[in-house]
Amino acid sequence: MRGTAGALESPLGFQPRYRDMNWQELDYPFEKFQELSAVSRETLFTEAAELKEYFQKFSDRLPESIEAERRQLEERSHTAPDVWRVEE
Repeated sequence: MRGTAGALESPLGFQPRYRDMNWQELDYPFEKFQELSAVSRETLFTEAAELKEYFQKFSDRLPESIEAERRQLEERSHTAPDVWRVEE
């Protein structure tokens, strides 16, 4: 990548904006990008729960920073909209 591009903060972190990506010679409309980048609150809850179960396999070998990221995901899921969608 050259330089910097804009991004939107999503429940999963920063996500590129459609207008900041190079779609030249591609037939990829904004509506499809928006549909594929949508994140539901239910998905966030499920992901955090599945990660918690998976991380238990590592016991004390799991770095605390990774578990902290999982907890932050869980916290963000509580304040996320029902479905987060990228805006133009």
